[in-house]
Amino acid sequence: MAADAPELLIKAAPGNDGWLQYALGSPHFGVAWRPLTVLSFSMDAAFAGLSVGFLRGTDLALHVLAALGVFAVGLRLAAGRKVAWLALALYLAHPLLDDIVPFLPRRCYTLCSALCLPAMAIALSSRVNLRNGVLAGLLFAMGLASHEIASFFMFGTLALSLAMDSNRGLRERLVRATIRLLPGSVLAGLLLVGRGVVLGRVGGYDTKGRALPVPDLLEFLGQGMFALSGALALGALGVFLGLFFLRALSGSRMGRSMGWAFFAWILVAGAILAAQGVWFPRIAYSMLPIMVLALAWLLIQTDTVAPLRLATALLCLPFLFASPLIHGPDGERQELREARAGLIEDLEEAATRVQSLTEDPAVLRVVLPFRRSRVGVLGRGQSAGRVLPRDARQPWRWVNAQLDEDRLLLEPWLYVEEPTIPWSAVIQIVRDAPSLQLELPVDREVLRMGISAARRRPPEAGPLETWRPSRTQKNRRQFLFIYGPGGGKLVEP
Repeated sequence: MAADAPELLIKAAPGNDGWLQYALGSPHFGVAWRPLTVLSFSMDAAFAGLSVGFLRGTDLALHVLAALGVFAVGLRLAAGRKVAWLALALYLAHPLLDDIVPFLPRRCYTLCSALCLPAMAIALSSRVNLRNGVLAGLLFAMGLASHEIASFFMFGTLALSLAMDSNRGLRERLVRATIRLLPGSVLAGLLLVGRGVVLGRVGGYDTKGRALPVPDLLEFLGQGMFALSGALALGALGVFLGLFFLRALSGSRMGRSMGWAFFAWILVAGAILAAQGVWFPRIAYSMLPIMVLALAWLLIQTDTVAPLRLATALLCLPFLFASPLIHGPDGERQELREARAGLIEDLEEAATRVQSLTEDPAVLRVVLPFRRSRVGVLGRGQSAGRVLPRDARQPWRWVNAQLDEDRLLLEPWLYVEEPTIPWSAVIQIVRDAPSLQLELPVDREVLRMGISAARRRPPEAGPLETWRPSRTQKNRRQFLFIYGPGGGKLVEP
């Protein structure tokens, strides 16, 4: 799960007060308004509560629908099915999906794609009529209520519509494009007004003057799309765009028009992403359908010259070799996911144990790992959950969100990890009234829990008074849960 998952799931649950206001009338993630995405979590909660299996099932179903949408748009791009099948294969094999589909709040990307790609297929039908336009418009509007990347798909529909009708007169092409997109544009305009009312502004991330340079953003985009890094990623993105510029200058009239359409689609979508000034790997997902459809079309076209076709095929190789379908899932990432799942299970068991020991309000403080590198300590001790590394923050939030805080509050206290030492086996708990001292030997140092932050002192510095209840929770019974590679231990001071 991503870091925002627990908060999102709890606020969207129909059993909680204000869930509908949160879904329809509140900013989401502080930067956007995505009511349909939030309502999808409300639907999941209504059917199955916080069942991870049900939530994951919904995400996988949306992923399948998005893949079918890629296939449907591919059918519109060529008379045969080769483009559709190749685009589908590239889409399903791309390693980027492993960064999107398994993380719950990133559902907004899959949900938007699952709605907008079928909308494109409907709108680009050779039979242009108002009924198809309205249906496509409704789907585009629902996509925009899921995520702002719906604008990419609407622009792509416009560009491809004009290109596919290139054998018609300009007036007829404009009329057909209008029928295809006018209903969706009207509904999108209304949604943008609603977004402005809810957010009180346009929305988006406030970079506070620290926006990433455009070359860096484009490099990250190339990295996400082609599974390359550094100059290779930037070069692959440049080659990708250059191929369609060259294709727009050669071949049949229809081929040139389609080349210009894909060139414009890629350029506009990339420019919108770059204008945000921020980057997350998941942003590249919004470009993935564009990329696979464009590559498949360019490879299959019979009037594409051999050098362009060869260069296109070479662009497909990096991410195909990086695909989990070929070499299996990423070992470190899979290990981290399994560790998070194990931590959630152990935390839930510890919370259940505490609730069985006392009816009084209690606080359960958690000691979790950090990692030491050659250059220093990565991670910090912190009380009351003000700062906690994401690896631990996700399980902590997930379990804490399910607890009755009036009875049991789960607080992170210290984050410690030394992978080379089985520290769970050498933890020493020293009971010294009126406090409890926790000693964790790490490279001849002793890490002790302080009142507000972790203290790190050499052993010869002498004992340090440790672990007291925080001021806000001093009247609660105090419990401590120490978690390490060997499992967890529940301690009552």
